[in-house]
Amino acid sequence: NTWISFDLGRSRVVLHGAAAPSPTITPQSRNPPQQAPPRAPRAELFHLLPLSENLDPTGPSPQDLPELETALASVLDLLYSEPSLILVQCNLMLCIYRRLRALNPHGPLSSILIDRVLALAGRGLRAARGMVASSCPWHQVANVPFQVVCSLLAIDNRAALALLADAMRTLREVLAAYDTPSMREAYSTAYLLIALHQRRKEDDTRALAEVLRVNAAAAAPAVDQKDRQIAPTALANQSERQQQVAPDVLVSDA
Repeated sequence: NTWISFDLGRSRVVLHGAAAPSPTITPQSRNPPQQAPPRAPRAELFHLLPLSENLDPTGPSPQDLPELETALASVLDLLYSEPSLILVQCNLMLCIYRRLRALNPHGPLSSILIDRVLALAGRGLRAARGMVASSCPWHQVANVPFQVVCSLLAIDNRAALALLADAMRTLREVLAAYDTPSMREAYSTAYLLIALHQRRKEDDTRALAEVLRVNAAAAAPAVDQKDRQIAPTALANQSERQQQVAPDVLVSDA
């Protein structure tokens, strides 16, 4: 309920008068990564509950950028083997990443942190495909791959774009298993977002090509002169290499 309320912007369910004590949470260790016990995967959800509740946009003290980066690193430090828990972890990671981008859209994260985000996104996609293949329905099988597509387009580096094919493959497999109007809409929307992203890239390429075309004539003499200076050096180096190789060839032939 907490995650869905944050994703959809709806009010959370508040249990008035609840007397049950809070679940005991095992202290987390950020280094090295923590291995979740496989015997009770649902109990491991409580590791992520405090981080989830701190993301409440209507809370008394919204998190700032350093706190969000710390929370993101804490989520990334966890290492789960249960597919459903990997999807929970990936969903929370994407939620924190979206909050970070909303607060600071022009301040990218460190490359190390981005690489870890992409690595967990890849694990989430594999977990979703595994749950589909084993016929284990879980609501995040549908929404995590779609959110991964959106986040990859937002990150927009070479590694993120390389992961897009895996994300769309996962969405396609989920659609094949659960052919519902919502899944068809999600797949079509993801396809459209990628098409729009490609069109923007093509517009950028045409703009760069036009700059090169306009300035090609003025740049050509300088390029030709540089080539003429490089050519004798290249020929001399090639001749020197041939002289060094020749004795070896003769020995080999003998």
